[in-house]
Amino acid sequence: MTYQATDIAKYIINKCTIEKHAISNLQLQEILYYIQKKFLEIGLKAFEDDFEAWPSGPVIPEVYYIYCGFGALDIRMKYDIH
Repeated sequence: MTYQATDIAKYIINKCTIEKHAISNLQLQEILYYIQKKFLEIGLKAFEDDFEAWPSGPVIPEVYYIYCGFGALDIRMKYDIH
């Protein structure tokens, strides 16, 4: 079962907010990259979204644009995750 990158991003942000670990949009992109990398190593995909090569590194544009309003500041949000 694959998820949307936005759903995994919400989970990561939720976890970081609850555990009081700051996370920026750039760090979020990096975590998504490593999650996908680990899944691909075992022949699966964590999500179907594709990364783009940006100057700052691999980025999933849809996720980036959702959180770009935070700039380099920490993303602190809570989502109702089921």
